[in-house]
Amino acid sequence: MFAFLKKEKKSPVATKRRISTLSNKDSSGDSGVEKYLKQQLAADNKITRVSQYIQEKEDLNVENEESLTLTGVAKYLETREEDSPVSSVSKYVARKTLHEKKIAKENVSGVEKYLNNRD
Repeated sequence: MFAFLKKEKKSPVATKRRISTLSNKDSSGDSGVEKYLKQQLAADNKITRVSQYIQEKEDLNVENEESLTLTGVAKYLETREEDSPVSSVSKYVARKTLHEKKIAKENVSGVEKYLNNRD
């Protein structure tokens, strides 16, 4: 019931056709790797969509920063940065020097008054 059949041998033309289709060479003679490398070299000179998107996003951020109005807190912080902070120590030193000047004016002798008025 089983019939053993001989397989037909493939002709040499069929194997050449199969080998030529497996080589992945196109009409220019470039393989897939060569085509890929050429595309990569060409892509280095072109602006990709991703880089365009990133550039547009950066441009929008710059425009938004310029157009934003400052909040009250931001204005307050800017003024605090511009003014030098006054500490309680600096207030004490300022009061002490004023007090010393006031005492020095009160305790002036007659000769000192004469010399000061002469100038």
